[in-house]
Amino acid sequence: MKTIAIASVFLLFVGCSESGRTTNKASSGTPQAMLSQEPASTPTVILSEAHDPVGQRRTIYEHTDYIFVARDYGPKGKQVPGLFVFSHKMKKWMEIKKLSTENAELGRSPTSEEGLCSVAWDYSDLRKGDYATIPLMTSGSLNFPDKILYQADTATYLLQFNSSWNIDAVLTQFIVKKDHLDKAFGEEAGKVP
Repeated sequence: MKTIAIASVFLLFVGCSESGRTTNKASSGTPQAMLSQEPASTPTVILSEAHDPVGQRRTIYEHTDYIFVARDYGPKGKQVPGLFVFSHKMKKWMEIKKLSTENAELGRSPTSEEGLCSVAWDYSDLRKGDYATIPLMTSGSLNFPDKILYQADTATYLLQFNSSWNIDAVLTQFIVKKDHLDKAFGEEAGKVP
């Protein structure tokens, strides 16, 4: 009897330490009940209210629902940099302040064999936090997405940084769920989505 009790305690301990793994359906009724409850979704993007980002800016991507625009320091260094998104439906601008590091690809600057680059970066440390502050920083510049793709099957935007290098290890990519943008713009307008 003692052996069975010890084995049960050991299995419970191992099961708790491996909380990220899927439990075998045949193992127990209690863990299955816990698995059937869907956890609350962490926002993939943190936004703040903003005005039209006047001045020198660059449109990165325009979709039927949203326009994404980057603004750097400008020709005389008098602009406040930021990444902005405009909702066609709500007729409103917001600034993207942070992007979730969950499921993100966090790249690094190219090696000397891969190509010459005047600045350096390694975004792998961003994984230590839940969010990355935007714009990203290199050793000597601001870094904005150079490409944004919309995936209709998952209703997500892929914000890609340094994709023009065409090197997997250099690419940094964040995933923004469209419904998270919809919710942020809806809440700001006083509506419940």
